[in-house]
Amino acid sequence: MGKSLFVAFCLPPGLFFTAWIASTVLRRWRPRLGRAGQWFSGFGLLLVSTPIVSAWALGTLQTVPPLHEAPADAGAIVVLGGDFYPYAPEYATGKVGPLTLQRIRHGVTWHRATGLPLLMSAGNIRYDNLTGADAMAECAEQDFGVPVRWRERESRTTRENAFLSAEILRAEGIESIVLVTTAWHMPRAKRAFERAGLKVAPAPTAFNPPPKARFASFLPSHRAIRNCFWASHEWLGRIFYAIKDRNAPGA
Repeated sequence: MGKSLFVAFCLPPGLFFTAWIASTVLRRWRPRLGRAGQWFSGFGLLLVSTPIVSAWALGTLQTVPPLHEAPADAGAIVVLGGDFYPYAPEYATGKVGPLTLQRIRHGVTWHRATGLPLLMSAGNIRYDNLTGADAMAECAEQDFGVPVRWRERESRTTRENAFLSAEILRAEGIESIVLVTTAWHMPRAKRAFERAGLKVAPAPTAFNPPPKARFASFLPSHRAIRNCFWASHEWLGRIFYAIKDRNAPGA
């Protein structure tokens, strides 16, 4: 509950609605400061709704280049879950969302190129009790026709993806992996898996294109707001993990 409230009100776009409400209340006692806060809130919301700003924001995270060749010592391909549709009345159960589907497709591509077994990692995040890993495995097996050897079903965060997947793989004698996730998520995911003791060959996918200075890039877009949310959430996660790693025993 606490995390959901924080995400809703302290990351874009909710951050600017929170700031606007606070500024409106502040105007009763500090009119000039309250008005400045309202202008800041409106301008901030406008900025994060423009494609050129959202493209720049995601671009700051896409620092890991595409993988062109898997290392010879890799023993598995790990695909991380992202988004899911818990309510899919056209199917018997929920399904993977667009982000997760992109990751699965890239994981399947590397499986076909290398023959390495697949591990799907995502916990029980859906009310129908079908875990993310099961939904991902179902997609890989039924839609792409490739087998999934392992399903990591307990994780709720990227850090848990890493440590729980590492437990499964080390039990199989695997210490080196190809890691698949979205390009802007890869730096944090790679660090988490390395902290879990695995050798990681990052295979990022779904790169967001760089910003372009054209007329449409300055027009408000719901996709831009979504991308700015992802970027701010990812940067916050990276800062949190960096602080946690610094304070960890033996760091």
